[in-house]
Amino acid sequence: MNREQSKKTIVEIVESVQGCKITELICHEKMESVIASSSDDIVVLIDELIGEEKLVGVEYVLSQMPYRVKQFLLPAGVEVFLLPPGTKVDIEAIKDRVKK
Repeated sequence: MNREQSKKTIVEIVESVQGCKITELICHEKMESVIASSSDDIVVLIDELIGEEKLVGVEYVLSQMPYRVKQFLLPAGVEVFLLPPGTKVDIEAIKDRVKK
């Protein structure tokens, strides 16, 4: 599997599960062939896919683990809304934002 095929497989996995953590991606059964055949670091491939706008990456730090950065991957085109703590989720307002 070449570099582009590896990247295509990563995108297909993220799209099929509608988003996942990198640890979930790496454990996915289709990643075995990517890991076995790729001479590139998987994180480098993911960073390239984010840069190419083929994936959306959300990085976050949990307060109980400030020494670790976690990342969640989403399919391209997904909109991300950050809601501050205590915010009541208004589904209708979200639907209106998405329509625009």
